Amino acid sequence: RARRLARTRRRPGCASAALVDAGWAQLSAAERMALFADVRAEVDAGRADVADLLALAPRLLAEPTRIARTPALAWFEDAAGYLAPAERQRLRAWLRAALASALVVRGRRVTWLPGPDDDLLTDWVRRQVLPLVAASGDRALRTEAVRLARRWRTLPLGVQPTILAVAAEVDGATFRRLRADLATTPRVGERRALLAALGGVTDPDRQREALALALDPAIAPTEVLDLLYAAPGLPQQAVVREFFMANQAALAARLPESATAPAEVASILVGCDAAERDREVAYVRATFGDVPGGAPEVAQAIERADQCIARRALLEPGLRRWLAALPKATP
Repeated sequence: RARRLARTRRRPGCASAALVDAGWAQLSAAERMALFADVRAEVDAGRADVADLLALAPRLLAEPTRIARTPALAWFEDAAGYLAPAERQRLRAWLRAALASALVVRGRRVTWLPGPDDDLLTDWVRRQVLPLVAASGDRALRTEAVRLARRWRTLPLGVQPTILAVAAEVDGATFRRLRADLATTPRVGERRALLAALGGVTDPDRQREALALALDPAIAPTEVLDLLYAAPGLPQQAVVREFFMANQAALAARLPESATAPAEVASILVGCDAAERDREVAYVRATFGDVPGGAPEVAQAIERADQCIARRALLEPGLRRWLAALPKATP
């Protein structure tokens, strides 16, 4: 039924508002998710406007289950990467308001630390929603993450990476302390959590500080890849490419032997920016094209980048129009 409804919106004279409003109440949660998936596929293929998806996504975010909310939340987080910083923050502010009800589960506000009575929904909110709300500027969540990060080694392993990532992002002093802690942290899991937090910051200067660790002999070759792959969005991935190109010879000597194959590296060196596409494609071809078995992997990296560029061209204008039309009083 959901798929049939999705097809009807593409027929001339069909009002999408009727589908979102009157039609929505007739669908089960599973059908609503299927409808969202179908409309998303149509938008990605260029056969529907992103406005159709933006009419459905808030509905899913208001669903009572984590399973129904996850596809819409994931789509918004992915789409945010196409936006300028100010627009991205405006989207996060809107998401914070849209997810306000999700922060309370069974009458209690979800916190960073797990409790004995937590269920799967509570855990999902902690891992997926709290970091987003903190990124949107929630002062209480940021302050608590920074406080907890002071004793990060004692934190439960399930939340340790999340809290470290938020604290390193919002507080420069915490970032520097965690960077220093690498020297006294031998456990592999803890080191990976630290590297993910350091490499995942969005401030360009701090991100370059983190990437510089990849040239430090104290960082293991496999950890170099952890740093390179930690970039959370398109702007941060561009900084990684800039760093790699500027330090190619030194990084090639530091990468694990298996990572010299194009499959390991080429995919992070061609981005989603049409203006930079030809330059980046020429670079990966020149760098990896002659490596045995390199041509197919380079071709796949280029194909993924071209798909991203095409999708961005479809989504970005409509997403910006939608953001511009939001009420100015949106929190």
